[in-house]
Amino acid sequence: MANILYTAFATGLSKTINWETSVFRALLERSTSAYTPDPDHVDVADLTGLVELTAAGYSRQTLATPTVTQDDPNDRVELGCDTINFGNVAAGQTAKAIIVYQQVGGSDATPADDILVAYIDTDSGGLLPVATGGGAFQVTIMFQLAQA
Repeated sequence: MANILYTAFATGLSKTINWETSVFRALLERSTSAYTPDPDHVDVADLTGLVELTAAGYSRQTLATPTVTQDDPNDRVELGCDTINFGNVAAGQTAKAIIVYQQVGGSDATPADDILVAYIDTDSGGLLPVATGGGAFQVTIMFQLAQA
């Protein structure tokens, strides 16, 4: 599967979603998950069949310092954030993807409120999927929105 940007997020970005002021979170999908990514999925409640990592030390994380950078020489806009630290995740599971979403209701307890942003299972360093090893699990993400 290739990385996807969910269309509900892309549509909202031009209307009501502010990358720099909204709360965005990330979770890790476990290799045993049966979720089939679809760009038309809207919210976290649409992640039917998702199996999230459950290894000791793991927890969903809020993206810190979200930034928007206009890159005129490359005709694109970059949405970035600080490196995401999922904690010291115990060995024994494999993360196959990172799912980023906008937390709308102030809590993960209401997944139908939380807008899906991106499904990332392909990276330039070839690190996904990755087995947890008991140490720090950190990832850096950046979205580039370019002219067609």
